Amino acid sequence: MNCLTFKMPYPPSANHLRYIKGKPIKTREYRDFIDSVVAGFIGRRDALDRADFYSVSIYAFPADRRKRDLDNLFKATFDALTAAKIWRDDSQVVEIYAIRGPAAVDPFLGIKIKSFIYPTCPDLIPETWGEKTRMYKWTKPVGSNIYIGDRWHKLDLS
Repeated sequence: MNCLTFKMPYPPSANHLRYIKGKPIKTREYRDFIDSVVAGFIGRRDALDRADFYSVSIYAFPADRRKRDLDNLFKATFDALTAAKIWRDDSQVVEIYAIRGPAAVDPFLGIKIKSFIYPTCPDLIPETWGEKTRMYKWTKPVGSNIYIGDRWHKLDLS
């Protein structure tokens, strides 16, 4: 499992997207943001192993101290990373960690992306392990060990 760490410009708010017949109409600022991110990834697209699921950490440093909803960062950021072909679709992001830092003269996002493996709990393991439950087949225990996060753990099944 490897990870991709980088800085990108602070995104425009998703609050300004307009919808017509269910389709989002992106502003010029929104489209320019996506284009700048795509341009920054030319030649770096293979830096991250292809995976089925991803974990994303976002460290946001806005331009000022105005109140903002932290979740408004996700839409534009994930749209830009999808356009840059970091993943096939942003629905592959299954874990998000976000923190807002202090205001910065040059606002930016610090991003860390890594492949994700679902953790499991022995009490929640279904009887039909891995047959039709795609979520669980990635973390099937091997003997009395299970892979959680970035290392193997010993399971106490007593």
